[in-house]
Amino acid sequence: MTITSEKAQWAIALLDKGELLHADIARTVGVSRQYVQQLSERKKKRAELVFRSGVLVALREAKGWSIRTLAKTIGIAPSEVSRWESGMHTPRLKRIKQLANLFGVEPKKFVTEKIS
Repeated sequence: MTITSEKAQWAIALLDKGELLHADIARTVGVSRQYVQQLSERKKKRAELVFRSGVLVALREAKGWSIRTLAKTIGIAPSEVSRWESGMHTPRLKRIKQLANLFGVEPKKFVTEKIS
C-alpha cells in the first residue's frame, strides 16, 4: 500500500480532532490501523519535546554573534531566529540539526522533555 503525504496529513488531522478511533481513521483515510497508530505515537513523542531557546541564546552569544549574523549564516530572516529565542516559534528538526552542526553540539542539546 502506498501512503501519500495527503493521506498522512488527513490522518493526522483526524487524530488531532480526537473524535475517532484509530480503526475508524484508518478506514476513512484508506491506510492500515498500524500506520495510524505509528502516526499517533510519533505525534505524542513530538509533543513531549520542548525547544530550549536559552541554549540557542547562550551558544550564539558565546560565539559573539548577533541574531542577524546567525540568521545570515543559516539563511533565514533575523525575525525567525528572534521568534525561536523568545519561545514564540519552534524550529523544525532540519533547522535544529543545522544549528547543532553549526555550534558543534548534539541536536538533543536543543530539546528537553516536557514535564507535565
